[in-house]
Amino acid sequence: MRLTYQRKIILEELKNLGNHPTVDEVYLAVKKRLPRISMSTVYRSLEVLSKNGLIKKLEPIDTQKRFDDNVGVHYHFYCLNCGKIKDAPLYENESKEIEEAIKSVEKVIEKRGYKVSGYTLEFWGNCDHCEGGESYDREKNKK
Repeated sequence: MRLTYQRKIILEELKNLGNHPTVDEVYLAVKKRLPRISMSTVYRSLEVLSKNGLIKKLEPIDTQKRFDDNVGVHYHFYCLNCGKIKDAPLYENESKEIEEAIKSVEKVIEKRGYKVSGYTLEFWGNCDHCEGGESYDREKNKK
């Protein structure tokens, strides 16, 4: 894949938005810097960046596709009330426990003759804002 100027700008704006933006949100941000860019160019570029592992494509239930510049292992929480997508509020040690459980499941599946090449693990419900709870602060709550 060639990282064209347009793709570079799209990637920069995706990172600047940082909130798992939709294609529309990325398009509006990119349009400020590249006024002549089309929605289809942004969409195709996001798909290419996703297929090449530079971003993640999220396809949540009942909402538009969203994109994430964080390609590291992490999970998402989908709020069924407000529609926001957030990184699941897990501490590093909790994420490691989940990864170990997933590896155990992969071993069982592969024993049955299948080859696992990926997975998704998603959580949904009401976010801390919609439930009226305290906001999760990763820096403040590091263990």
